Amino acid sequence: MDRSVQSTNSEAAPIPPDPFFGANDAFPSIPSKNWKLIANSLRLSRREFQVSKAIVAGFSDAEIAVQLGISPNTVHAHLDRLYRKLNVHSRCQLVSAIFAAYVTLFDMRQAD
Repeated sequence: MDRSVQSTNSEAAPIPPDPFFGANDAFPSIPSKNWKLIANSLRLSRREFQVSKAIVAGFSDAEIAVQLGISPNTVHAHLDRLYRKLNVHSRCQLVSAIFAAYVTLFDMRQAD
């Protein structure tokens, strides 16, 4: 998905389908099958998972709201909960926490 060029129409780019139901990857560095493991290890709700995956993929709050059919205020509420749950204070730290969980899971599985 090329997000470097913004379209001139008002339609937001679609967020990839939820990997809990077997989907394409939003961010190629993390395979789809591993997103569920990450969400489980971080104890994310389904909606927190969807919002966090969209954040990792680079979507704005407005784009997330449109694609999930929720208001921007609800997106902010989910982000607030994610920040508290993961003890982070920014989008960058959220992405780092998700990748840290991925690396931890990957390393643990390689050790087995």
